[in-house]
Amino acid sequence: MRCQIVPVEGWHVAHVAAHVREADAAEIWASHHLHALEAIEDGLRTSVLARTGLVDGEPVCVFGVCPSSLLTGAGSPWMLATPLLHTVDRAFIRLSRRVVDAMQSFFAELSNYVDARNLHAVRWLEWLGFHVEPAVPYGIEQLPFHRFTRSV
Repeated sequence: MRCQIVPVEGWHVAHVAAHVREADAAEIWASHHLHALEAIEDGLRTSVLARTGLVDGEPVCVFGVCPSSLLTGAGSPWMLATPLLHTVDRAFIRLSRRVVDAMQSFFAELSNYVDARNLHAVRWLEWLGFHVEPAVPYGIEQLPFHRFTRSV
């Protein structure tokens, strides 16, 4: 299995949006009433760093980090993925730690919200060193979401 992190290309966006995980689709709908393509395009429009994760040449995720507060120097990481992400080996997971470290070079604090139903994402965020807070009502649907943070 060959894992890579590369700059985002248009076909990556289309592929991930067309094959997005059910949990990710449910999360972006509950929080912002967006479909996958809209959410990725919105994220890319404001990201200071955006990348695609490839496994054997196939896009498995598109992710980035956007400024969330110019006053505090905080950034909001985001990611949408395909079900293939669950099949990747440890090499890709280790690469993701380096990407979060790169995000942290732009922002002293990283924070966002994750749907409490998305247990894979919550576990991964904890493994990446994020502090995951208890779930609270969030977004348009006011479903339980965890705020997650990581500071330098």
